[in-house]
Amino acid sequence: MKSQYALLRLLACCGLSALLAAILAQQTSEPRYRACCLVERTSLMILGVVERSDLADSQRELVFDQRVLDRVLGDPMLRNVEILCNRSTAKEHLRANLSVESGGSIHRMATVFHSSKCEDATRVCNAIAKSYFQIREQNDGVYKSRAEQVLGDELTHWEKERELRREADQRTTRGITFDSLGKDIVKQYTSSKVELERLLLRSRLTNIVDAEVSQHEKRLADVRVSHATLQEYLNARTQVGSNDVETIRARAEVNVANEMVAFIESFSGSINPSNYRPSTLHLIQQADPTDVRDTSPVLQRMAWMASLGFLLPLVAVGFGKVARRTGFHNRSATTDGPPLPSLTTSRSQD
Repeated sequence: MKSQYALLRLLACCGLSALLAAILAQQTSEPRYRACCLVERTSLMILGVVERSDLADSQRELVFDQRVLDRVLGDPMLRNVEILCNRSTAKEHLRANLSVESGGSIHRMATVFHSSKCEDATRVCNAIAKSYFQIREQNDGVYKSRAEQVLGDELTHWEKERELRREADQRTTRGITFDSLGKDIVKQYTSSKVELERLLLRSRLTNIVDAEVSQHEKRLADVRVSHATLQEYLNARTQVGSNDVETIRARAEVNVANEMVAFIESFSGSINPSNYRPSTLHLIQQADPTDVRDTSPVLQRMAWMASLGFLLPLVAVGFGKVARRTGFHNRSATTDGPPLPSLTTSRSQD
């Protein structure tokens, strides 16, 4: 009965110690608030190809861009934000508390900022989103200029090619009639080569903004293989049906040049930012002061301190038992051991 009472008393002490430790951890922990802005990709097309790259991954670098952060740090409305007051460490704190996460799908991203004050987290998060969109709009002018330069160079190239190939076609195919098989090969070659050239042009334009369009790249690889197979077929022959291979190739190359000139002219006439930069983004949710407080660090610390508090009485009891047992053995050794030399000597003299 006495041992059961002692055990209950020990458990009560452990529980009280764990409770006090958890309360101490909760009281001494600094609150951490999480503010979030949500951005969505609403236009999924880039140069006629569906963009399937993850938005958060593709835009993370721009969110952390030096120009974006400098605009935030230079905002006079944020001068009283605690972690940004010290100019020497402000940028470091800004980067450390900023993150870019998935918004629940590949077409959404969340810009997240943490702070010990709810209002500071909200203001800084909204300022980051605003700065990000301002820099993105500035880039539009650069993208447009580069895209126009690429398209202008391509148009000049294909206009020259069209004239050269027309002359070659006139010399090669004069007085020749294509049979049904020859016409079919001309059509196949033209279609394959035009698609390949269009995809190559789209790759050059998407590289202007480092767009990651996986579906486009896969299609380009497939078309390369298809066109190379057709080339091998023609290279292995001198004639297809009743027509000479070089005659077929010359006629197809003229058709390719004509179609590329028409394609570039129609595309250049309607050039706009959505044609040459990755999709169109919209801010669909600003950070709000009522954002949920991020309590996970506090809970983790409370759990750790409660565990430590629960173990302390057990350790103390165990240490006490060891100490008492050690003291008992020391007393036994002193009592039961051989007599001291001084006592032995005095007895022998008597």
